[in-house]
Amino acid sequence: MEEKELSEKELQDQIAWITFIIPEFGEAYKKNKREAFIYLDNYGGFDYIYKHWRPLHCENPENVIRDMFDICRKNGGDW
Repeated sequence: MEEKELSEKELQDQIAWITFIIPEFGEAYKKNKREAFIYLDNYGGFDYIYKHWRPLHCENPENVIRDMFDICRKNGGDW
């Protein structure tokens, strides 16, 4: 399935949400922003939030963070 091109506003919203959720993820698991980003990038969490940000940004951040962790763990992450 081809991804729809984002409008300028959607791109700004996506960037704002991703830059919000990555540090929140790190804080939840006692990691700094860099460690959180690397972990999410290595284990599929970043791909998940990048591809699904539209519905995810409407969810409770705690649920999204838990889902991100579960995805990473299924892909070999072991925090």
